[in-house]
Amino acid sequence: MSEAFARENLVVGFADLTRFLAEASSHDDLEVAAALQLHYERMDRIVSGHGGRLIKLIGDAVLFCFPGGSEEAAVACAREMAAAAETGIARELGSGAMRMGVGLSCGQVVAGQFGCEGRKAFDVIGDAVNVAALACHGEGVKISEALGAALGDRVAVEPLEPIRRAGREIPVYRVLG
Repeated sequence: MSEAFARENLVVGFADLTRFLAEASSHDDLEVAAALQLHYERMDRIVSGHGGRLIKLIGDAVLFCFPGGSEEAAVACAREMAAAAETGIARELGSGAMRMGVGLSCGQVVAGQFGCEGRKAFDVIGDAVNVAALACHGEGVKISEALGAALGDRVAVEPLEPIRRAGREIPVYRVLG
């Protein structure tokens, strides 16, 4: 195995804006770019303010992580991110319909410097990352079964319909409150 990669236990999150494409198409590209830049900066401040790390920007989505053991901080961060999207980029683009979905999961991932020569950046891969990406669709904060088990009764949740992908059912829960 390459020394550039290591197994780590992390809490991983994806945050994705709903209805962004529809909103962006009804605005000037420079206006969208300026609003998106402010959104990225806001998301980075929120994540780092809770002790996490913003890993990368993917269109209107962000991938972030927290060290294992930071489950409650990750949930607090996710709640703040969702609220900030409504008062931030949604308001800046004049959209009452735009919201943010945040998916959180935890577990062992492979972390390290990915990419090609001259273009390497820190990233994470693994099932916990994939589950967080699937859970972020829609609105609100959703967590994986693994994160729910790690949190115990410290955060109120309700079960949702499992996500069905690649021949498996992935249990997810909506964070209440």
